[in-house]
Amino acid sequence: MTIRNLVHKLIPGGSDSTSASHVLLFFDIANMFNSVSRKSSRHELAQTMPFLLPSFDMRYRDANLCWYKQLDGSWSHFTMTDGFPQGDALSSFLSCLTLHAVLSQLHKDSMTRAEQRIPIGRRTRSSPPTEPPIGAYIDDVIALVPPEDSNYALERFDELGAPRGVHL
Repeated sequence: MTIRNLVHKLIPGGSDSTSASHVLLFFDIANMFNSVSRKSSRHELAQTMPFLLPSFDMRYRDANLCWYKQLDGSWSHFTMTDGFPQGDALSSFLSCLTLHAVLSQLHKDSMTRAEQRIPIGRRTRSSPPTEPPIGAYIDDVIALVPPEDSNYALERFDELGAPRGVHL
């Protein structure tokens, strides 16, 4: 069962329900280290730590050969043109850097939606829009969103993540 189907099943009336104040969404990124875009990781690195670009270019300019042992005991390999191999010293860091870009934009977009729901005349410093918390540990993400934003959060995550190789 996909997360999208689960949202519809667990929220009476789907994402338009008003019976719950918030929905806790769990995102498990599929094969994050292996599928994240090197181009996106390089872009994020250039924005945050440009001094690491020469090292990145040296390590990831070419495709990797990934070796594995077959059932008969012989060794074989495949070419990995994107993503980072499991066990690579920087794979979790670079993958998380790219995921952070996705989650940061999702957070900004969710805040904009929250602000648009509050009529301009009713906004005060003591009643700001509820900030939708989004947290992650490596490739496991949680988001606490209003029910009306649950489908939006999933769809927007797909839109933001797909070009960067980050998929649910």
